[in-house]
Amino acid sequence: MPRCKTEKWKSVKGYKSLYEVSSFGRVRSLDREVKTNKGSRKYKGKTLVAVPDKKSGYDIYGLSKGGKVKNFRAHVLVAVNFLKHTPSGFKMVVDHKDENPRNNHIDNLQLISHRDNISKSKSKIHKNKYTGVCWHKGAEKYISSIMVDKKLKHLGYFDNAEQANKERLDYVRKNL
Repeated sequence: MPRCKTEKWKSVKGYKSLYEVSSFGRVRSLDREVKTNKGSRKYKGKTLVAVPDKKSGYDIYGLSKGGKVKNFRAHVLVAVNFLKHTPSGFKMVVDHKDENPRNNHIDNLQLISHRDNISKSKSKIHKNKYTGVCWHKGAEKYISSIMVDKKLKHLGYFDNAEQANKERLDYVRKNL
């Protein structure tokens, strides 16, 4: 994958003149003057340090505006400001191509549907290309499932991804 070598900076939407995000996934604050009870105080801009989320591993930045701090995932900041992504719940999501949640470089991010994102197997050993099929670590088998009337229907456990996909396709042909 060709990598963009020049780091570009853009104002963070909603935080113009306060913060910028780079095409490499870094965030920096800008020089500014803040009014306080005792007058005003000048702050020198600096590159912020991301904090990895303990559960997901994603880099998190806390951005402050009007005395309130809001946390943002680095990959979402990059996508919103460089890929024109509009967070919309579960319609379109930001995906790390290399599956490394800390690699927030613009060349490693892509916008995909939530369905495609959850269908991606995170296991290199049991990677598959089928929607609705995933590896169950505990059972050491593939699971086939489908959403019907907003409910997840479990179709069974299978020895290989092809069998699981066939079961899912058969269910679709017969019932939907």
